[in-house]
Amino acid sequence: MAADPHWRNTANDVRFLGLDARAFSPFPALLIVKSASLLYFGCVFIVFFLFVEKKLGLNFTKFKRKLRVWITGPVKTVRRMR
Repeated sequence: MAADPHWRNTANDVRFLGLDARAFSPFPALLIVKSASLLYFGCVFIVFFLFVEKKLGLNFTKFKRKLRVWITGPVKTVRRMR
C-alpha cells in the first residue's frame, strides 16, 4: 500500500507549482474584473508567499498564525464572562 488511507490524511494542503494554492487567491477575481492592477497585485502576492515559504519556511497557515501573534502580542488576557 502506497499511502496511509486514514481519514486525517484527506485534508492535506493543496499545492500548485510547489506553492500553497491559497497564494493564487487573487486570480479568480480576474474572471469578474479584468484589470492590470489586479493582475499585478496577484503576481506580487505570489512572489511574497513564495519568499515567505522558501526563505522563512512558513506555509500559509503558519504565516497567518505568526502574523496574528505579531499584531496582537504573545500574551492574551482573559476576561471572566458574567
